[in-house]
Order: sequence, then C-alpha cells, then structure tokens
Amino acid sequence: MLASGGDQYVLLFLLILNPWSEVNMAKAATASTTTGYCMKCKTQRQMRGAKPITMKNGRPATEGKCPECGTRMFRIGASK
Repeated sequence: MLASGGDQYVLLFLLILNPWSEVNMAKAATASTTTGYCMKCKTQRQMRGAKPITMKNGRPATEGKCPECGTRMFRIGASK
C-alpha cells in the first residue's frame, strides 16, 4: 500500500524533483566550476573544459583552458 495523506505529496515530490536523478547528475558532471590561475592573464579564472588527469608522478590534477586567452591551465590536487 502506498503512503497516505501528506506522505503521498512527499513521495511525488521526490520522484519528480529528485536532485540526484540521472539527468541532473549528467548536468552536474558537464558543468565545471574548477578554478585555476592563468599565467598569461595573471588572474584566477574558471577553467573551460576541465578534466581530471594524473601527472607523471601519480598525483591527481585538473587540466583545462582559460576562457579568455585559451592558455592551458592546471590545478594540482584532486578535482572537486
């Protein structure tokens, strides 16, 4: 038996507006808000096309491009 009364609305809300649904997770995966320091612009900017990489020494890093000048940017450490 399905929940009754106000619980039905909560269940309906969770089914429709689930923030962890596959669609929302896909949007979150493509939306990158990783920031890094652009050596050419000399400012902190959000990386365009940020992707996690592993450096030669095995440490995690994030690589992307500066949205203004297109220079490659790196941020050492695991991506958030």
